[in-house]
This record gives sequence, structure tokens and C-alpha cells, in this order.
Amino acid sequence: MNEPVNRPRRRPLAAATQVAGLLALCAAAVAQTTSEAVPPAAEDAAEDAAAVPAAATPPPIVDAEAVIRIEGVAENRFNPTHGTVFFVLNGADFPTEAGDVAVLLNDAQLPSPDVSLSRRIVAASYVMPTGLNELILRSWDAEGRLMSADALVWAGDRLLVVDVVDLAGQPVAGATVTAQLANQRSVQATVDAPGGVAQFVNLPDESIAVEARHPDGRSGAVAVPPEVQRAILTLR
Repeated sequence: MNEPVNRPRRRPLAAATQVAGLLALCAAAVAQTTSEAVPPAAEDAAEDAAAVPAAATPPPIVDAEAVIRIEGVAENRFNPTHGTVFFVLNGADFPTEAGDVAVLLNDAQLPSPDVSLSRRIVAASYVMPTGLNELILRSWDAEGRLMSADALVWAGDRLLVVDVVDLAGQPVAGATVTAQLANQRSVQATVDAPGGVAQFVNLPDESIAVEARHPDGRSGAVAVPPEVQRAILTLR
């Protein structure tokens, strides 16, 4: 007699459908949770941008093409103790209000009546002491940007006469004579000596180094102390 074969019992279709439905619900829940946990890239960028503080506005500066040229005085020559200095502007415009411009001499502002203003030129009348002086311009341009210019100038009212002579003490015409500030040789003046006499003006009360050269090859030099107003230079 044959034994009956024990076959595995099939799960009812309804139970299998329920299990599949539960699995689908779990998968949907996991997907929703993952989607909510990861913010979109656009939101990340917006949050990062909001976290970075806005950059401070840099102070206005004058265009690189704007240049102030100083005329009427110079750092490499002897200047008079009184006169007019000109600040000439290229690449921008000076303001229309005189109160927006200041010219200082040795840290003291020149009076308004001594300063005149146009679109490209500031002119200032000055009286400065003998010796080293500082001139400064401070101004806004027409666009509201700060501009400045300054110069260190040597001034004086001293006259120096130099007699150019040969070894016998006779005047020698035709020499070229140069006077230099003894402690700052870049400050100098060069003149001819017709008849053997050279004159220098606007010298400060400082030691002056004088050199002379003649076309025939002779030359000479002499150091002149501050109190001397006439000197003899011998060519050799």
C-alpha cells in the first residue's frame, strides 16, 4: 500500500498579497524619509550664500589716469621764498566748491583768498621761510574721490656771486658753473659765466658746493659757507 506523499501547503493568495502590500508601503516610507532628509542642491546654495556676509564697499579712489603735476616750484632746484604754486590735474576734475580744496605749507593751511580754483588747476600764493619746506594739496575730485599731492622744496633769498678766474687770478669767460646744496646734491642750479662771473639766486642759508668746467678742459670747485655771498673759483 502506497504511503501518501506529504506536499508543502501553499500559502493562500490573499495572505501573499497582504505581505506584498506591506513591503510596498515600507519601501515608500523609506523613500519619503530619504527625500526629506536630503535638501535640494539649490537650497544648499541659497543657505550658503545667506551665511556669507556681504563684502564691505571699498573706499573710492582716484582713477589711475588722474595725475596732479606741481608747477611753479620744484624739488630739484632753489625756489624763491614767495610766489605761486600750481597744482595741475589731468584725468579728473577738481570740485567746484573752494571748501573742498586745501593747500598746506608746513602743516598750516593757506588762507582761502590765497587759493584760486578752476576745473583743472589750483593756484596758491605762498610765502615760505628760507630752508626746507613742504607743500601739500588735499582735495576731492568732482566724483567725490580723495586726491593729494605734495612736494619738499628748498627756498631762500640769498644771492651768491662766483668769480671764475685762472691761476693768475684773471677772469675766465665761457665756463659753465653749477651750485649744489652741499647736503643734498640733487638740489642744484647751473648757469653760464659770461665775463667770468656767475650769479645764483634763491639760495638757502646752507653750505653750497660750486663746480665750474671750461670747454678747454679746465675745471675747479669751491665750498661756500652759508654766510658768504661772494666766492672765487680757480680753474686748473
